[in-house]
Amino acid sequence: MNQRAVMVKWMPGFLLLLLFAVIYRSSLISMWRTWGESETYAHGYLIFPIVAFLIWRKRHVLQRTPHLPVALAPVALGGLGLLWVVGHLAHVQVVEQFLFIGMLLTLVLALYGLPFFKVILFPLFYLGFAVPMGEVFVPALMEFTADFTVAALSLSGIPVYRDGMFFTIPSGDFEVAWACSGIRYLMASFSLGTLYAYLSYRSFKKQVLFGVVSLVVPIIANAVRAYGIVIIAHLSNMKYAVGADHLVYGWLFFGIIMFLLFYIGGRFRSAEDFEEDTHESISAESTGPTTSIVLYAAIIVALAVPQAVLMGTLNAASSEIELSQLPVAAGEWRGPLAEKSYFEPELKTAENHVTARYAHTDGDIQLWVYRFRPFTDGKEMINETNRLVRRRNWRTVDQRKLERANATYLPVVNESLMRQNFTEYLVWHWYQLNDETTTSKIGGKLLEMQEWLTNGLRLNEAIVIVAAPGRGEESRALLELFMRAHGEQLNTCVFAQGEQDFCHTGPQFE
Repeated sequence: MNQRAVMVKWMPGFLLLLLFAVIYRSSLISMWRTWGESETYAHGYLIFPIVAFLIWRKRHVLQRTPHLPVALAPVALGGLGLLWVVGHLAHVQVVEQFLFIGMLLTLVLALYGLPFFKVILFPLFYLGFAVPMGEVFVPALMEFTADFTVAALSLSGIPVYRDGMFFTIPSGDFEVAWACSGIRYLMASFSLGTLYAYLSYRSFKKQVLFGVVSLVVPIIANAVRAYGIVIIAHLSNMKYAVGADHLVYGWLFFGIIMFLLFYIGGRFRSAEDFEEDTHESISAESTGPTTSIVLYAAIIVALAVPQAVLMGTLNAASSEIELSQLPVAAGEWRGPLAEKSYFEPELKTAENHVTARYAHTDGDIQLWVYRFRPFTDGKEMINETNRLVRRRNWRTVDQRKLERANATYLPVVNESLMRQNFTEYLVWHWYQLNDETTTSKIGGKLLEMQEWLTNGLRLNEAIVIVAAPGRGEESRALLELFMRAHGEQLNTCVFAQGEQDFCHTGPQFE
């Protein structure tokens, strides 16, 4: 095939892929930024080069594969693009980025057809590992690691007292921190294990089985690692494995586990797995340009329309975010009072907030209402930088979903017990979007998408927090007493427009 024929065959598709990357570059940039900011996802830098290498290995087969574009693929491409807009506006990066990968796969299918797509099926789907995801599993991984470590210590005859993610043995105190969850080992093992399975086995069953093993082994291995580090610290009288050296031990242990995993995996390779992959040879039935100008135009429209929708939405979402009003004290309560509590949340992306104290003969509570700007990057309500409390010397002792008996408004709240030295606060919080409330971050994002689709830009967002000093039933009863007296009014006052008889503008804190 001469150079001109090669250009005619490949250049239009290459230019459209480049156009796609430029138009939807925000997803690429957000992935790149996350790879650099979090060691957990640093492997993302390698995914695109690995995929390029895997496709290059198939170059001879691809040259013999006819281009048979799928005429209806631009419709699917446009649909995925509109879903991408929803994910982008809701600031659900993992959804947005997976839709970006899905659009890329659909674009390849549209340009080159199903036979071509099948040849590079694994490399294309391997792009999914470039998406930074997995933090949603961290709490469950931390819980498993803590459960395993405490159980193993008890079986070893070492007395242990556990308080949430903290536990104490005679030689010292330990914490199962975020870095101890094993998410880094899990992501590295699963991405490497999947690649190893693809390159080492021809049998699909073997590939799937090894992929599952590479997913399960690091979870168990991390729990064993945590137990081992505690044992080393205990036996050395807290001289070893209590500083940065325990990270070195952890990665050394992980390296040994991965070596054993690949070694054992290699023992299960059969003669079939060593054979050259020659069955993918495809007859050069039609290697000429079969893609029409109409299809190219349809692809461009499918890429452009979602961006036009996005620009129109962002241009309209620029109204001022007003301060929330606070309910006037009812019954035996007094407030809102201007004093602030010792406990202070840290919600960095809030546009503004108000806070006030409410006093009762049984005790005082503090109320905060934080307002956010929807559809604006860095101002979103659900953001990993937002925390219930400033981290300095504070720690979360316990978290749970609390079901409120016979409560018509807000039947479930997020309850957290926060501690700093000898000071404790029992905290309730929830998310409010227009008239809807939820206690779930995922539920909040889904509500955000739903409200945008049904109400357009008429979306109000807030995080409401109430806190009482102390712990246990007395503090819980005080919070319940406040919510029984003010819950319905609070629901109205958060987004109230104009003056309300039972609402009051509280002190402003920028």
